[in-house]
Amino acid sequence: MINIENLSYSLNEKTVFNNVGLMIGDGEKIAVIGDNGEGKTTLLELSSGGRKADRGSVSVLGTIGYARQNEIFSGTVGGYFGASFNARAAWEIDIALENAGIKTDITFDANLLSGGQKTRLAFARVKIDKPDILLLDEPTNNLDDESMQRQISYLAAFNGTVIIASHDRYFINAFASKILYIENGAITEYRGDYTAYKQAREAAFELAQKQYDQYDKQRKKLLHEKKIANDNMHAVSNERYNKIKHEGKGGFDFRKNSSQRQFGAKAKMINSALEQL
Repeated sequence: MINIENLSYSLNEKTVFNNVGLMIGDGEKIAVIGDNGEGKTTLLELSSGGRKADRGSVSVLGTIGYARQNEIFSGTVGGYFGASFNARAAWEIDIALENAGIKTDITFDANLLSGGQKTRLAFARVKIDKPDILLLDEPTNNLDDESMQRQISYLAAFNGTVIIASHDRYFINAFASKILYIENGAITEYRGDYTAYKQAREAAFELAQKQYDQYDKQRKKLLHEKKIANDNMHAVSNERYNKIKHEGKGGFDFRKNSSQRQFGAKAKMINSALEQL
């Protein structure tokens, strides 16, 4: 389980997250999406403890396995498993490599692997310790269809929590039951896979557009009515002025007559309605 409370984080003077709250339950399968630079990787880093929040807290219950998008590969394949390599027999790592479709031994130089092999190696390393929570950053990069299907099958059978940052719509639809959409420092949750997320976003946009159209229509109507009220008030004023000009000021009542008061009151009422839109 991961609980994020009142989290704020900035990077290079840009606000990445602004007072974000989020609860991720046991066994959830979550895809993190958003434009580049909005904070997908940063959310994984904060969840893993690799970054510290400026304000707020990130609480994690359970062990984490984190496969980064831009892993640094140096040394041997076996050495890449780190503490796992020292704690386990070589044959266990050989089995993990075979399951990942990496046909090499533990003494091979990890930096000489292909892009797809490096992606599979990173995934194999986090799986071998059987963590409670999987954090995967763009895990389908450079993967062929067979390797992707292998990943999907593993995730479907995995009983723990999965949080994946990905742009791959097919992959997201295959495993995700919740979408976290990051934009402008906020995180919005959507239930379902990528298709459900798109439908919800489109429905929200259509509703917002309908509400704006109604607002704009009402605003134009009120502005038109305000113009008529002002024109009528000015017409009455001009009529009174011309009467003074031709008949003289003697005995003339300079207070606003009922028509002027009526049109003036209506203009004020319309102004008030416009302010409330």
